[in-house]
Amino acid sequence: MDKQTLRDKFLSLYGPGDILEVSAPGRINLIGEHTDYTGGYVLPAGTQNIQCHLLFRPRHDYQVRLYDAKFDETLEFSLLEITLDPPGSWTNYPKAVALALQEAGYELLGFDGLLYNEVPIGAGMSSSASLEVAHAHAFIKSSNLTLPPKRIATLCQRAENKFVGVQCGIMDQMASVLAKPHNFIFLDTHYLTYHYLQFDTTNFTILVIDTKVKRALAASEYNKRRAEAEAGIELLKKHHPEYKLLREVPPHIIDNLPLSPTLRKRLKHIIEENLRVLDAESALRESNYTKLGELLFESHESLRHLYEVSCPELNFLVDTGKQLGCLGARLMGAGFGGATIHLLKGDPSSYIQELTHLYEDKFGITPGVYRIDL
Repeated sequence: MDKQTLRDKFLSLYGPGDILEVSAPGRINLIGEHTDYTGGYVLPAGTQNIQCHLLFRPRHDYQVRLYDAKFDETLEFSLLEITLDPPGSWTNYPKAVALALQEAGYELLGFDGLLYNEVPIGAGMSSSASLEVAHAHAFIKSSNLTLPPKRIATLCQRAENKFVGVQCGIMDQMASVLAKPHNFIFLDTHYLTYHYLQFDTTNFTILVIDTKVKRALAASEYNKRRAEAEAGIELLKKHHPEYKLLREVPPHIIDNLPLSPTLRKRLKHIIEENLRVLDAESALRESNYTKLGELLFESHESLRHLYEVSCPELNFLVDTGKQLGCLGARLMGAGFGGATIHLLKGDPSSYIQELTHLYEDKFGITPGVYRIDL
């Protein structure tokens, strides 16, 4: 839906007057999966061509009126008395952001808004974080507030953790807030320090390919993996209190701990994945895209066998992508469905066509394909 159509719809809903606009990108994560909730390293970027758009007009009272142009749904609530809706509703995200901002001591005013979120749901590009960040920007502007980017990200994370009930890490919100064209973000999720790494968008392409498999297990298994990681870390600290963060632990230390086979695999993935992020940072600095691709394949194998969050459809896209000559691919996101990320050199058209055809033949499903503009 183009911007003029959205503006016309806004005016038809709320009448003539000024219109403000904020946008928040979805995010991809090149490497560093299931590391952010243990204070590890990640390498995300914003999707410049796939964003959550919010047109709005500030109000001078405490009412919020929203229209979702994608799903033709409306929401109206008072900031003075916010009641959350049943789990799973998009309406909880703006409410949760408002609650998190108010809980932090910010006095909010309302707005009339029109929402259009281009970020696909369930495709591993964090439609939820883009939704949160866009609404945070609208509340901040409508209420004449000024918040630094990290503060916005941490409050959006709190909104999702406390009020939506998903125990996500900080990566998605930080990536959406900090996104910079043609760059990945090397993010330290413990100290929230970051720096940018330029990506060669002229010669290389990033694709996200959605399995279109419903991630029925994703939420419960994500929370289970997080609990397993935390249990392993607690046991590690009893034997090695000198390590404050899992990313500091040499891989061989895990071999000598009295861990169950499952917890050993979980910690091994996180420790080695952090090392892969550091190697990927070096590869980007050196423009070594061959090495970068190898690290993506290694990451997928670890997620498949050690963290055990893959599924046949994800594995097929990665394995077949490798056979078709992509530089690297892996599952991206929580797993159990969702999407894969692919690194290619040159024009991806024939690659997309062939991989789509093979996937359709195998599973009877047409995958979603997104060419990412960084």
